[in-house]
Amino acid sequence: MDNIAKGFDYFESKGIQFILGAESSSIGVPAAEIATEKKMLLVSLSATSNLLSNKDDMFIRLLPTSDFLAREYAKYLYTSEGYKEYSVIYDLSNANYTIDYYESFKDEFEQLGGKITCVIEF
Repeated sequence: MDNIAKGFDYFESKGIQFILGAESSSIGVPAAEIATEKKMLLVSLSATSNLLSNKDDMFIRLLPTSDFLAREYAKYLYTSEGYKEYSVIYDLSNANYTIDYYESFKDEFEQLGGKITCVIEF
């Protein structure tokens, strides 16, 4: 987070008020907090974590939330492709995204009648 804060300090020193960035949810979550503190607009093309939702802040995302995307994908796999069992592996280096996505996917898939047979985190 120190590097993110340093970046915002630099932008502020240059009079920048609009930032296009936060390429991942793990960066987007702390960056959104700093952007709001500094009253700088932060627009992300790819951060989708649910932790960035429903806040009165200076963060705008241009994609649906990971909750929405994961639930739609679970519906597609279960109903259109006919998958009833699934194994999951996910990367904790972007945990703000992957955990949200997995939990939403799992909830929806199991509500539909599917079963998660194996989960591996790395």
